[in-house]
Amino acid sequence: MRGWWHAALWAVLPLSGMLYYLPNIIAQLILTFLTQVGIAQKADVTAMGRLPEGLDECSGMVALAPNRLVMINDSGHEPILWVLDTLGQLRQKLALPGLENRDWESLAHNDSLLFVGDIGNNGNDRRDLCIYLLRWGFTEDSLNLQARGKLAFHYRDQRRFPPSAPRRHYDAEALIAVDDSLYIFTKSRAKPFHGLTYCYGLPARPGRGEASRLDSFITGPGVRLTHWVSAADYDAAQQRLALLSYNRIWVFEQARPPHFFAQRPETIALGFFSQLEGMTWRHSGGLWLGNERNNKQSGRLYRVRPMP
Repeated sequence: MRGWWHAALWAVLPLSGMLYYLPNIIAQLILTFLTQVGIAQKADVTAMGRLPEGLDECSGMVALAPNRLVMINDSGHEPILWVLDTLGQLRQKLALPGLENRDWESLAHNDSLLFVGDIGNNGNDRRDLCIYLLRWGFTEDSLNLQARGKLAFHYRDQRRFPPSAPRRHYDAEALIAVDDSLYIFTKSRAKPFHGLTYCYGLPARPGRGEASRLDSFITGPGVRLTHWVSAADYDAAQQRLALLSYNRIWVFEQARPPHFFAQRPETIALGFFSQLEGMTWRHSGGLWLGNERNNKQSGRLYRVRPMP
């Protein structure tokens, strides 16, 4: 989204920077209030079940069959795909020998390929970002995979590793596949936080690639945990894009690549705050979410009722 929002954003950046660094309760209350501005609708969220032991940091999710959800763990875990049913019950664990989980943050798929996004970049200094390609299919009730190579890539407009603090927007936890292209939506780690997510695109094929910036969207001012993008998924049938944060979802209708942000989104309040980093559309059941383990409580699987 461009226009007056961008002008207003850069006009208030000095103030937002002061609020970011001001260590008092009043500043936090102001920011908390700002996070509620623009929320238009509350979601009907149902907890469907707990995620299995070992799936502690659900960082990506896709629905590959009517009753099968595939998930991955974050960095520091083995390169494994977890296949669950829609109640959170484990059905398969598929080890992926030869793949490295440096910082797996997202899953995406098209009709034939599953993409594992090793795109986490907290420090904005990685030079080994990549996406693994796997051919997928089901035999009876089992997911079958075949390695199809790796796409090593870099961001075309990144010149420094890391860049200066206000330009640290090269972390990402959100990846989608549309036809023969991949799209990454960045997670801003800029200081002061500016509420921008950038959309980058690159071809969905193995080899080496360059991610080009295509579009941007201002999630809003306020606390970054509720305004940075932690997951994305695209419903090709309905041409709608969903972006996730820790307490809300932005849904863009008539979202056609490469410019997904042409329409103003509907903002959905989830009614709770959690480290939500997995999300997928299911055509018959709306959006499904997964969060990370919280202290000693395992992560949960949630269903968000279909949007009107």
